[in-house]
Amino acid sequence: MRYIALFGQGPNWKKGSSVYEQGVPIEGHLESMRRHFENGVLLLGGPFERGGGIAVLDVSDEASAVQIMETDPGVAAGVLTYTLHAHHAYFDAFTGVGTTLSVPELASQRGRS
Repeated sequence: MRYIALFGQGPNWKKGSSVYEQGVPIEGHLESMRRHFENGVLLLGGPFERGGGIAVLDVSDEASAVQIMETDPGVAAGVLTYTLHAHHAYFDAFTGVGTTLSVPELASQRGRS
């Protein structure tokens, strides 16, 4: 299952400073994301041009995604916050998925008529 984490500035973010000026917590965050990427868990990640960032995770369940996020050094230090979203890909150029189903069929598939 894929989960998308959207990062924001936490309460300990150094105001007026970029992500690159946040020190040890962001260095730890980068190392953590690198490790998850190398292990095949992080599919895509990085900062947005105008603040915040994204991590697309391929994990077995939400608890695994939460574990990754809660143990992230940037999150643990309060420099980053995150919101987590389960993602159901209807179009995915990376895996070749492209739905041909209608909206009612997709809703039925998700158990939402």
